[in-house]
Amino acid sequence: MLLCLTVSPLEAGQPEPSDHPDYEIVKAVIEDSIGWAIDKDLDRLFQIFADDDDLLIWWVGSNGGADGIDDLRTTAETVWMKPDFKATKFEFRDVRIRFSKDGTMAWYACHLDDCGIWKGEKFCVSDVRKTGVLEKRGDQWTIVQSHASWPVDKIPEDTWQRLVKARQRNDQED
Repeated sequence: MLLCLTVSPLEAGQPEPSDHPDYEIVKAVIEDSIGWAIDKDLDRLFQIFADDDDLLIWWVGSNGGADGIDDLRTTAETVWMKPDFKATKFEFRDVRIRFSKDGTMAWYACHLDDCGIWKGEKFCVSDVRKTGVLEKRGDQWTIVQSHASWPVDKIPEDTWQRLVKARQRNDQED
């Protein structure tokens, strides 16, 4: 059995490599990938994400995400732009961004809180791990892949209970 250990610059106590000339631009794109919803700025949403079928987004639930820009447009129209949805706050923490050697790709990892109101009920997706990949297309950075999940030992108790109930229902239907 081969065991390979790597130490990232952050684990070694080195600072985040923020000297890349596009670091702040990429960080703003990452933050706006959630932040656009505060003002429901659809123009910003569609500047951020890849405008093609290569876009891949997975959110914390098994039915959350998009496979291509058309899925993202549908979700925006049928959920986020409806009066039933209101984004209220978000926070990115521990944002880690890395760039490819040729400077045309970037990938990131962070922790995210994403809160809002859905049909009058407050919600907050807290302390999820969010990762993604950006590609520089022309002069613009665009997200081509995004994923959010909880570590299994950090799933909030109310979410865990909903998952258990859903699993029990699914098992009964099989």
